Amino acid sequence: MADVDITSQVEPDPQADPRSAIAANRFGLGARPGELGEIAGNPGEWLARQLIAAPLPEPLADLPTGDRQYIALLQARAMEPTRRAFAFRRMRKAFNREAAIHAVVADVSERPFRERLVRFWCNHFSVSVTDPALYPLAHAFEREVVRANLDGTFFDMLLAAVRHPAMLVYVGQGRTVGRNSPVGLKTKEPLDTSIARAVLQVFTLGPEADFNDGDVQNLARLMSGWSLAVQDEPAPGRFVYRPAWHEPGNKPLLGRNYPETGILEGEAALDALALHPATIRRLAAKMARHFIADSPDPLLVEQLARAYARTDGRLSAMAFAMVDSPQSWTPMQAKVKRPDEQVF
Repeated sequence: MADVDITSQVEPDPQADPRSAIAANRFGLGARPGELGEIAGNPGEWLARQLIAAPLPEPLADLPTGDRQYIALLQARAMEPTRRAFAFRRMRKAFNREAAIHAVVADVSERPFRERLVRFWCNHFSVSVTDPALYPLAHAFEREVVRANLDGTFFDMLLAAVRHPAMLVYVGQGRTVGRNSPVGLKTKEPLDTSIARAVLQVFTLGPEADFNDGDVQNLARLMSGWSLAVQDEPAPGRFVYRPAWHEPGNKPLLGRNYPETGILEGEAALDALALHPATIRRLAAKMARHFIADSPDPLLVEQLARAYARTDGRLSAMAFAMVDSPQSWTPMQAKVKRPDEQVF
């Protein structure tokens, strides 16, 4: 039997190689057996490789899609109470099964930094299962919104988020009918502002930013007509634009005027919000706070913000900037991680 060189298999001492331990713990899910040796020498490169675009992990690829789950939810809601309760129990079991699959995918991944980024953006868009109606949709949201757009821009992810059935169910968004649209003039329905408020307060500018209820109303008007196809329509469960629901006329928002262009109005408004200085500062600070410290170095936040602005909001640019910043590699431990972010 050939001799085996066991010296290459010995775990480096974290005290002797602190950057390896920092890479594994601060950016990843903790070091697996042998991983510190793999990281040693160039921990920045080890992290950067994980930011290269990758397909959806195979165990997640065959799970039910959000549009199918949304139609199943509508069907369950239409059942008589006993059957509806049984359907929701089945949905809860399916939710638990998907949760286990997602957890195992993260735990065995050779890209733990990427998995942490998935969790970061899932937390940012805040889909919760406090409402049982989210059981069949929450994990589809992770796959179809966060994982599908992790290599794109923040605008890509934001647009996918506000059009996904999980988000619309979560925020309680009803029919987005403009008061002066053809349908609105007939039905006299009030304008639903729930998704617009979520966009401004949670997803982009933040509650401390300089906007008011008028801005919320106008963003809702810009997004009026955005809906989901129901069972008897083409592509049921998927996003659909309904021109007869859309508020006509010009609409101002945060110093800009949006002329009447239908679906493009809302898309242009979201694009502007994604590149707004307040959004950029907030996302940069939030990422630095999540990974590095509760009170991150202002220079680190500025570096992340510049990378975001320079690339028109490319998410990987912020992550690369964080890895490249000396402020990210200080030996002082300044962040307490949740148990599910330190699993090995």
